[in-house]
Amino acid sequence: MLTDHELIAVEPGADSLRLTLRDGAGPVRITTDHVIAATGYRPDLSRLTFLDEQLAGGIATLDGAPAVDRVFQSSVPGLYFTGPVVASSFGPVMRFVHGCDFAAHRLAQHLTGTVTTGRSLARAAG
Repeated sequence: MLTDHELIAVEPGADSLRLTLRDGAGPVRITTDHVIAATGYRPDLSRLTFLDEQLAGGIATLDGAPAVDRVFQSSVPGLYFTGPVVASSFGPVMRFVHGCDFAAHRLAQHLTGTVTTGRSLARAAG
């Protein structure tokens, strides 16, 4: 059993498969008769290429994922993350639908304390 490997290539042989994998040390090549792939999701902020590089560089991370506070706000004020990417901060339940409900309520309660008026943001009284 190999864990923490990324599959790079598969080449069929006559009676086997030739796999090229990558681990922390570099490429690994093995020949095998059978493959059982138990894939998972590992959040990695560097893979969110839609984020501006400078912005992404200012986001604190936890195990490669954005670190968020109790209202899902990152270290960049006003930038929030929810879903599987926050499992490092909130636990594995965030990967499931139940986690979405929790995050939605927590985030909505936080954001409804903010009132938008024109171009400026002002804190609601109370």
